[in-house]
This record gives sequence, structure tokens and C-alpha cells, in this order.
Amino acid sequence: MMTLCETHLSGNQKAILSMQDFLSGENHARSDFRVYKASDSNKKPFTDNFNESSVGSPVEQFEFEHRKFSRSSLNYLLSLNFLKQQLADVPIKKVLEIGGGFGSLGEILLSDERNDTFYLNVDIAPTCLFSTYYLQSIFGQDNIADYKTLTTCDDFSLENLSSQFQGAVMCPWQLPKVTGELDLFVNFISFQEMEPDIVENYLGHVSRLNCKYVLLRNLREGKQLAIDGKRAGVKKQIKGEDYDVFLPDYELLATNVHPFGFETIDGFHSELRLYKRKS
Repeated sequence: MMTLCETHLSGNQKAILSMQDFLSGENHARSDFRVYKASDSNKKPFTDNFNESSVGSPVEQFEFEHRKFSRSSLNYLLSLNFLKQQLADVPIKKVLEIGGGFGSLGEILLSDERNDTFYLNVDIAPTCLFSTYYLQSIFGQDNIADYKTLTTCDDFSLENLSSQFQGAVMCPWQLPKVTGELDLFVNFISFQEMEPDIVENYLGHVSRLNCKYVLLRNLREGKQLAIDGKRAGVKKQIKGEDYDVFLPDYELLATNVHPFGFETIDGFHSELRLYKRKS
């Protein structure tokens, strides 16, 4: 059955294909893929063999050079290339993400053995269940610790967890039990959906774990404000300078919108921010 656009463009196959390419998001994904390919470098974290899983039968997934990518995985791949561009040596032995969604970053890092990474995702219920299912389906139940497994764990040190598992998914109230040192912390967008005191608390744990680098993706202009219960949003926006305050033990190394972030057609900026722990 033809769509309305296809009906109006009937007989013009090139126009139909162009419209489908635009509406499906493949056009945007292809642009991201070109930047990813052009900016990749041969060092950790290695991503040159990444091929996204089809677990869950995703609708938004595109194929380039016989490999599969979603818009989500391409966002992470671009951000990792930004990280590699900024740092001569990228430490990724122990990586923490808060709000990791279905686990795309974990899949990228863990799918290449050369990375030798332990990935920990902290997320709220029920989102943590999606990440657990996705990562366990790819890497096996014995290799990804879930919430239930961690409830019986007596030692939450990163050394202990990484010696037993490739990755783990836990809930926020378990994070204070974690001890040890992190190499990299990542949050994409979800911090902006929280109130400032919650974000500051999370970043306090990142600092407590002596994390070397912090990589954030943030809407420069802030999340939309809630208005009298009529529009969903936040009570107080979080912008880039707020992270500078929340991370007093860190210095801002670099920011980027073009080409690794994104600028919307109406002038909003999805910005990458990279921090380094002060000496």
C-alpha cells in the first residue's frame, strides 16, 4: 500500500527513494556514518569491527558496508571518536554509564576483545531490565551481572566485579556500594531530564570513584521547562556551566557540536563535553 507521499510522487522512483531515505532517518544516519568513518583512529576503544545486534528486532537500524547501526550506536561511535581525538591514550578498562538505555555503549565496548573493558550501567527500573536483557542476549547471562545477581554480592569493588563479569547492570541505590577506581564515566542526555541535586549526587559518586575522565552529551540550551503541569519538563534546567560546578575536581578539556555532536534545524546544540580529573 502506497503512502500519501508515494501517491503524489508516483512514477518518480528517485523522488520516492529520496523521501523514504529522509523520513526513515537513514539520510541522517548515513551522514553520521561518514563522519564516524572519516574520524576513526586505530587505537582503543576499537570500533572498526562493530556490527550492531538485531536483538529485539529494532525498527530503526541501517546497514552501511555490510554492518548494522542504529542512530543510538552512531551517536556513541561519534562520541568515542571525539574522545580518541582529544586523548593520546584513552583509558577504558573500567567504564561507568548512568542512564545507558538498552546498552548500546556496552555493546560497542564489549564486542571487541581488544578493548579489554568492564562496563557498568546504572539505570532506573524498568529501563535496567531492557539493558540487562539486551546485553545478556549478546554476551551471555554468565558474563553480564544483573540486579538479582548483585543482591547476593558481598564485594562491590570494581576489581571484584570485573574479575567475574564483562559487564553489570545495577539500580541507583546500589551505586553507593561500588568501590575502586574508574577510567571513564559517560552520560548522554539523561542528566538533563533530572533535577540538579540528583545530577550533583550522581557526579559526587563519579568523583568518589576517582574517575579519570568524564564524557557528557548535553543540550547546550537545556531541557524544556515544565509549565504549570501542562507541559512535561524539568523544574530547573541543567546547562554546560552547571557541570563545571558539579565537577570541582575536574577541568574541562574540550567541547564539540560539529562534527561529533548535532545542531538542530531550529538552533539547539547537542554538545559533547570532556572533563579530566585534576592532578
